[in-house]
Amino acid sequence: MRGKGVEVISTKLKQIVDPNNECCCEHSLAHKCKERAFNNGYEIESLYAEMIYQSNNEADGEEPTFKSKKEALVRIKKNSIGNGTVLKHYYAPTEPEAIFKAYQWLLDNKIN
Repeated sequence: MRGKGVEVISTKLKQIVDPNNECCCEHSLAHKCKERAFNNGYEIESLYAEMIYQSNNEADGEEPTFKSKKEALVRIKKNSIGNGTVLKHYYAPTEPEAIFKAYQWLLDNKIN
């Protein structure tokens, strides 16, 4: 669904989420995935942020170094409005991509 030949959402998943081809973009498709998850008793929480990672150089006697990476994080929870148990989480370069991975997991494992 992305230009330059990069497929972020599978054709099969797109047909399930948007059978009438009404969505104009990845963000619209991702929103539909979140709605469908919610209607089936699950919540997909998402955020896009700059994550800071610390390398483990201390074992070599070196000072730790830090790297930053912008990426999306999604968490799949059973609907509980707020404090639900996290069933699964995914990281991806974009928020829609992470949401698609989460919804595909729900389809494969939770939603009949």
